[in-house]
Amino acid sequence: MSVGLVLVFVMAGCGTQGSDNNSGEHSPKQSQDKSNNQTATGDNPNKTHGQFKNLKRYSKDKDKNDPSEGDFDVVGQYLTETKDALVLNINGDHVAIKKKSSFHKKKKGLKGSLKGKQVDIEVSTKNQHAESLEPTPKTLANQEGIYEKKNDGKGYKMIGKLVKNDKNAITIKIPKGNKTYRKSEDFDMDNSAKGKNLRGEMVRLDIDKHGKVEGLDYSWIDQE
Repeated sequence: MSVGLVLVFVMAGCGTQGSDNNSGEHSPKQSQDKSNNQTATGDNPNKTHGQFKNLKRYSKDKDKNDPSEGDFDVVGQYLTETKDALVLNINGDHVAIKKKSSFHKKKKGLKGSLKGKQVDIEVSTKNQHAESLEPTPKTLANQEGIYEKKNDGKGYKMIGKLVKNDKNAITIKIPKGNKTYRKSEDFDMDNSAKGKNLRGEMVRLDIDKHGKVEGLDYSWIDQE
């Protein structure tokens, strides 16, 4: 059953079902609750619920209002999906996102199911359809904060909360506690991190084969 037909079916059903009160009429609050929980997608209307909304309200991506970029990011907890759409929990809202026919998942490094995990959805700017899904670095990170190992095996990428950043070293907080890395001679910060007070913020570190940090990246995605 297509997404559109399911929505029409559910909206028609909402108009004929009785309420819990004796009069059989819907109160304004009950009608609002039904609207907010309407079935958005899925072959089983009791399993997959969500509401199609303007996704820009849920994104802090600076490109979301720039049509020339073509897409923007939306972050939330993965709930469920069908062949036509997927549903995320975003700040307590169950939000359905229609999929493009070319929709694909990038699950490299993921252990276990996506259920309840934080994911990043790349959404087309034009029609707000999901183009791809991938787990966020916080989802992939282990107890050491490592979320990706370099292909040559000589270094890795990690994520943690910035504790201290001085001239020679960086200290971040990971699940196992605080960890300090010396800076490499070619250490650099990405443009989104420069000039900001990042103490207490989540940051990504690029660690080289010598165990030194050669790069620091900041993203709004990691703060969600």
